[in-house]
Amino acid sequence: MNKIIIMILAFIITPLITVKPLDTVGFEKEKLKVDERAVKIDKYFSTRGMPLYGYGEKFVERGDFYRVEPFLLAAISVQESSGGLHACGYNVFGWASCLGEAGQFNSYDEAIDVVAKNISGNNEDTRTYYEGKDIRGILSTYNPP
Repeated sequence: MNKIIIMILAFIITPLITVKPLDTVGFEKEKLKVDERAVKIDKYFSTRGMPLYGYGEKFVERGDFYRVEPFLLAAISVQESSGGLHACGYNVFGWASCLGEAGQFNSYDEAIDVVAKNISGNNEDTRTYYEGKDIRGILSTYNPP
């Protein structure tokens, strides 16, 4: 009997309730921001059928976090493994020549994070090689002529 009364009340009251959009009751609508850098990186990988398609946001996120150019990270992956087409496992950067524990990663996310951390000078073990260098300096250290 109580369920029936509640259902009847719901049918009577519901039309009387006015639902207002969030922005009219003091809240701003949250807009999903798409970083154009991530879109450009993903578009490049996509048009070439590269496995790193979909990781553009990760390149941007880690690049911004470690203060290293995301396009540089993406470019190194293209140079070293054709964007993952010829990677050794998840090591799309040829990091540590893919040898030993240092050259092995469990995911593309991990590889992007490790390389971004290192080439930005944020890893204590490799800081002296990369810290304070511009893109040319980073590239010549990463893969000497």
